[in-house]
Amino acid sequence: MMPGLGASPNIFKGLVVPDTYRIKYLHWMMPKQEESLTHYVQRLIETQMDATDVSPILAGMSFGGIIVNEISKQIPVKALIFISTTKSKQELPPKITLGRWLRVYRWFPFKIIENPIQLKDYLPSKAWKKRMVLYDRYMEVKDSDYFSWSVERILKWQGDLPHIPFVHIHGEKDLMFPFKYIQKPVKVIKGASHLAVMTHPKQISAYMLDFLEELA
Repeated sequence: MMPGLGASPNIFKGLVVPDTYRIKYLHWMMPKQEESLTHYVQRLIETQMDATDVSPILAGMSFGGIIVNEISKQIPVKALIFISTTKSKQELPPKITLGRWLRVYRWFPFKIIENPIQLKDYLPSKAWKKRMVLYDRYMEVKDSDYFSWSVERILKWQGDLPHIPFVHIHGEKDLMFPFKYIQKPVKVIKGASHLAVMTHPKQISAYMLDFLEELA
C-alpha cells in the first residue's frame, strides 16, 4: 500500500483486509535532484520490496496511485487498487494542465508546507482547519524540496491505463481529482472527498474485498 503525497501509511489503518493477505506499507523517500519518476520508482522497488514480494497486489492513494501504476511497469504485478487518484493522463483535470503551463512547482512557496499546522488559524472555515490538522497528523514527509519535486512529477505525468486487473475507488466530491473526469469503471463513494480513505474506510474495504474475491 502506497499512501498519498507525503503521507504516512497510517492513513490506511482504517481499512480491513482479509487475514489471508500479508500487508506491506511503502514509504516516501526523498528524491534526488532532478530525478525522473521512473528512476525514483526503481529506487523504491530496490529499497522497499524484496524477493518475497512476488506478483503483489498494489494499492495507492492519490500520488501513491500514480506510483503503483509506475511500479507495475517495472515488475510483475497481479493487480492494482486505485483510491482517490488518477489511473491515466486522460483523467487529469484542466487545472493540472494549467499548473504545468504556469510551472507552479518553480514558484509556489512550498516552505509553508513544512509546518502545515501554522496555517490553521488563517483558513476560512472549520472544515478546512480540521483538514489541515489531519494533514499535519498524517504527513510523514514535510520537506519543501520533496513537495516541489512531487508536484512537478504529478503535473508532467503522462501515464496510461494499466493492462492488468484493477479497481478504482473514488469519492464523489473529490476536489483534487474531480470525479467527473474519472473514466469508468469506477466504484463511487457518495459524499466522500479526496480523504475518503480516512472518512469512509468501511466502504473502501468492502469494494476492496469484492475485488480481491474476484481475483481469487
